[in-house]
Amino acid sequence: LFRFAPGARLPTHQHLGRVHAFTLSGRWRYLEHDWVATPGSYALEPSGSVHTLEVPADATEPAVVLFVSEGAMVLVAEDGAPQLIWDTRAMIEIYRSALAGRGVAAPEGIA
Repeated sequence: LFRFAPGARLPTHQHLGRVHAFTLSGRWRYLEHDWVATPGSYALEPSGSVHTLEVPADATEPAVVLFVSEGAMVLVAEDGAPQLIWDTRAMIEIYRSALAGRGVAAPEGIA
């Protein structure tokens, strides 16, 4: 479950498995496509898809999106070259680091 502030932009990335995205609130889009996800939207990202998620800067609220990811994602450079792989272990470490930076203990059950 992710909360993206207005103006947030993720690095361009490729998914190595399918991703299901359920928008709970706010709006977001991929720079490579002309649609905008709004509350209640569902998107299926096929394995191999490459995109850049952005919440428009003029959004009036954060976008809250539940992603169900079936594999790792690869951050890619402008030329398409792989830069970094984020898998489940990497995402847990990013989460733990963000919590620690705010002085919050990780919940039980997070390995």
